[in-house]
Amino acid sequence: MSRPILVLLVLFLAAVGGWPQTQRADSELNLGLQAYRQARFDEAIRHFESAVVLDPYLVSAHSYLGAALVAMYIPGVQDPANEAYGKRAIEAFQKVIELEPRNVVAIREMAKLYFQMKELELARESYERVTTLDPNDPEAYYSIGVIRWTETLSARMELRARLGLQLAQPLISMPECSELYARNWSRVDDGIKALIRAIELRPDYDDAMAYLNLLYRERADLQCGHPRAHADDLAIADSWVEMTMKVKKAKQEKARFQQRPN
Repeated sequence: MSRPILVLLVLFLAAVGGWPQTQRADSELNLGLQAYRQARFDEAIRHFESAVVLDPYLVSAHSYLGAALVAMYIPGVQDPANEAYGKRAIEAFQKVIELEPRNVVAIREMAKLYFQMKELELARESYERVTTLDPNDPEAYYSIGVIRWTETLSARMELRARLGLQLAQPLISMPECSELYARNWSRVDDGIKALIRAIELRPDYDDAMAYLNLLYRERADLQCGHPRAHADDLAIADSWVEMTMKVKKAKQEKARFQQRPN
């Protein structure tokens, strides 16, 4: 038998052997989708897991497996079984990203899970990947801002607890202020830039405005030895509170107008 004919025969046999398995993977995927749509998530997970075993390159099966696992995961519940759902969901989305590195939907879902599981650095890195792939996504920038505020708040409250300070006592005149500055300044700056970008993309983004207020208050506590800069940051924070209330009121009035009978 000539070599070209032998190669064609091998390819034919591979195709014949692989086709039924692909059909079975598609069948498992469809069964999983039926269960998922009926909120039978445990059953859906089993079908999706079977599909990815049968066809490891079936991106949609990995995606739906992640979605079904997310549906079973309860944020904030520290139970090994619950945490396992979250970790398995991340693994499913990581497989999607491995197969399709520019799959921004999977990266978003993974970022949300990391944040819910308090893996803040991994969440921020994932949201930064989202902004690279979709620079016009205001929610990704907003999420980065929230993560940065969460990090800075944690560091500040830790220092205040160590020093035994009341909430109203400013840090700017204390020697330890420079310690907090070193830990938090770049985080605050990064968070402010992210939230401003979110508002540029969505001018009525009142949640982003509310967190800008909080981040400027964090920055005020980092103005070591500069009471004027401290006061200026607090004034900026107050202006964002006013803007937040103004936008919320406008949204409420718009909603009331739209609900009026014709």
